[in-house]
Amino acid sequence: MHNVDDNSLRSVELSLKMLTVFTQNELEQLLCLIYDPLSIIEILIMNTKLDKLSTVLDIVKPQVPYTEINDNRLSIEAIDELLRRYAEKTLDFDVITNPNPRLLRTPEHKLMQSLDSLNLDYDCHGFLMPDEVPLKEDWVPNSEVIECMRCQKVTFSMFNRRHHCRRCGRVICYNCSVHRMQVPSYGDILVRVCEDCYQQTMGSETSDPGDSMSTKSVINDFWLLSDDPEHNNIVREEFSYEHAPSVSLCLALMKYHSKTIEYPRFLLDQCKNMFELLLPSQEPTQEIDYFLVIKMLKSLTVAAKMSSIECNLPNGSSLADRILSQAELLSLLAERGCLNLLPITNTHNKEAYIDAPILRKLRDKLLEREQWNLALEVSTKAGLDNTGIFATWGKSCLKAGCLQLAREKFQRCLDRNIYSENLETATCEESTSNSVLKSRTMSRLSLLSICDCKPAKNPILLDEIINILESNMQNIDKEIIERADQQKLSGSVSTLNQSFNLSAQPDVAICILNKLKNLKSISAGQYCQPEHIKETNLNTPVMDKIFFDECVYYLTRYGSHLSLMEFYLRHGYFEKVLNYVLETQLSADIFIEIYMKCLKDGVINTFQEHMSIIDSSLEVWKVCNMF
Repeated sequence: MHNVDDNSLRSVELSLKMLTVFTQNELEQLLCLIYDPLSIIEILIMNTKLDKLSTVLDIVKPQVPYTEINDNRLSIEAIDELLRRYAEKTLDFDVITNPNPRLLRTPEHKLMQSLDSLNLDYDCHGFLMPDEVPLKEDWVPNSEVIECMRCQKVTFSMFNRRHHCRRCGRVICYNCSVHRMQVPSYGDILVRVCEDCYQQTMGSETSDPGDSMSTKSVINDFWLLSDDPEHNNIVREEFSYEHAPSVSLCLALMKYHSKTIEYPRFLLDQCKNMFELLLPSQEPTQEIDYFLVIKMLKSLTVAAKMSSIECNLPNGSSLADRILSQAELLSLLAERGCLNLLPITNTHNKEAYIDAPILRKLRDKLLEREQWNLALEVSTKAGLDNTGIFATWGKSCLKAGCLQLAREKFQRCLDRNIYSENLETATCEESTSNSVLKSRTMSRLSLLSICDCKPAKNPILLDEIINILESNMQNIDKEIIERADQQKLSGSVSTLNQSFNLSAQPDVAICILNKLKNLKSISAGQYCQPEHIKETNLNTPVMDKIFFDECVYYLTRYGSHLSLMEFYLRHGYFEKVLNYVLETQLSADIFIEIYMKCLKDGVINTFQEHMSIIDSSLEVWKVCNMF
């Protein structure tokens, strides 16, 4: 009993010291808490009287011990726990992440509702206040309402928060619930009520004592505690910060927290909760301002990182860096309007962060939507391999006819063989020599050492590229090809004149342009092909020369000897096959394989004729078989 008296006296002593910073009117309200100094601090926190809170804590902290939280004693730990509890309330997001689909209204319905609101004023007499005050369990659930039930004009969001009328239980907006009054079952506490319930309760009497009572919160601190535990429970249950969520208010409160590991640990926990809000459990909801939440998350995470370093929280700084990195990723998606592509996460999973499987799914969705640059940025930030992105990007360019752009993309995912480089060098040497024999000898000498550098088998991607090109049976109009050449030339000149400009010139999508031109011709009644296309069809293979040259480019640069020669054979270029055999000095095995393919395809006679044209004695082919 002696210890209890000592604790009470100690509490009175601390309370009296704290009360010295309050005005006379405030003292009248706080004297009832003289045995409970922690409640005095709580009132300052609830009403965000931070200047007085700072003064009070400067007085109290040097005189209170570092002990475990005890209801009968004021301690540093008790103050810290109080600060954390209310700092968490400052980050309360009163939004519905899973709205009922039947509540979502069409734009047409909203337009009609807006027109009605211009012609008809709201009829406050259409609602009758219930006779009995509803229990909290009987209130209209937040999840069942997306618009104010009174004015039906305000759509709820992070900024237009939901409020419950304590008298009727409806969900209303701030503008429809500016009044507070005493309601049965809430004691003498002024609670929020809607405009309808207030008017029907107060009537038209402006001189009623209840009117002055309803404005009590304007003159004095609204959130007040007393020595009545039941009263205090109701106040704490009703309490919320009007301008939550607010990171600045959270950090302002936590500034008074002791510099222990609980400080950064609390901030990191709040970062995790905020991060979970950004991860969709279903399609992103319009109630959340994702840009604002991401900015709040970054600010809170930076503060958590600094406090982790200051308080020596193990792994706190690295965890904050991870959150910051993923917040940057979410910011990138939000800026591009692709946050809805983030795969829906399992809310029961304890791991709240974006892992590698989720990032891969996200990357694949971005590729489906041809968001190439964003997919690259996501892949780079996640540390994933970019090869697949460039391959898909290149194939898309190839199908559209952006041939130069496709080459640039495939360069990043195909290994260029040494043979193609030496072939270009040998070709240049051959063009500058007057002697055909000398040029062939030089070519053989330069290619002899690297003829084995070609792959034995084509990469799978290369086969896909050739298949795309060979399946394109369009005859490209000459005007489109000339237009592409002109744009390529102007792009080169522009690059020389403006080398500081990093933006690349767009490539011409010749396939798309060719189809559009054909459609225009058909719509104009021109159903016949132009003469130059008819002539081309008679004298050359079905495959257009521009696509044929692309195939040769890729096969020479990235393919095997056999694949290039088989391509020539498919399109009837026997002479090119034979010249290639001589220039590269291929082994007898490859030559025999080509010979057998011609025999199998029934074109051996034509093949032999071209062999005889090159050398009627066929002696050169004996030499070839020696290699």
